[in-house]
Amino acid sequence: MNPRLAGSLRVAALALLWGSGFLWIKIALTSSTPIQITVIVFEVRYDQ
Repeated sequence: MNPRLAGSLRVAALALLWGSGFLWIKIALTSSTPIQITVIVFEVRYDQ
């Protein structure tokens, strides 16, 4: 494979992975109430 093409594919894959995180956050925030988000944050942060 051409090294330039391989580099471009790696950058594209990284962009998809990075961008998908923002998409999932947007979906979660539009489908959940503020109380649900608060409970989830406390459960994740303080669950020991």
